[in-house]
Amino acid sequence: MKQLFLFIILFSFASGSFSQNLKSLKGIAFSDEVLNSVLYKTNQEKTTLREVLTESKGNAILVDFWASWCGTCAREMEFTKELQKNYQGQKIVFLFLSTDTDYKQWLLGLGRINIDGKHYRIEEASKKNIKTYLKIKGIPYYVLLDKEGYIFDPKASWPHLEKLKNEIDVLLKME
Repeated sequence: MKQLFLFIILFSFASGSFSQNLKSLKGIAFSDEVLNSVLYKTNQEKTTLREVLTESKGNAILVDFWASWCGTCAREMEFTKELQKNYQGQKIVFLFLSTDTDYKQWLLGLGRINIDGKHYRIEEASKKNIKTYLKIKGIPYYVLLDKEGYIFDPKASWPHLEKLKNEIDVLLKME
C-alpha cells in the first residue's frame, strides 16, 4: 500500500512539473534554436521555421506535428478539415510540420490526406530541438500561436475536441 501511495505522489509531482514546464512557454516566442530549425518545402527547397512564421504574422497559427505513417494523425486531420471550413476567410493559418524522414513517403502521405495548409518536413537534425523544447512525446501534437507568433497553447487540444475550437475563437477575437 505504501508503494502505491508513493507511486501516486511521484506521478502527481512528475505530471505537475511537466505541465508547469509547458505553462512557462505560454506567451513567449519559440527559442532561436527552434526558430532556426530547417524545414523542407514540397519542392525540397530549404527554409526555416522563423521564415514560415514571419510569413504568417498577423494570423493565429495551428501547428500540427504529424507523419505520413501515423494513422491517428490522418484521422485527426479529418477534424482539422472541418476546422478549416469553419474558419474559412478568417485570420488563421494551418501549419503542418511532418516528422517523416523520407521525402517520397511524406509526399505520398500528403496526397492521401489531401488537406490544405502550409506543409513542411522537419530536417532530421532540427527534430530534437523542437521535441525537447515543446516536450513532445508523440504525434499528433498541436501548438497554437497567437497573431504575433507567440505561444498561446504549447500543447493544444486535438482537433476533434471542442476545446481547440474554443481556443481558436479566443485567439481570433484578440487584437
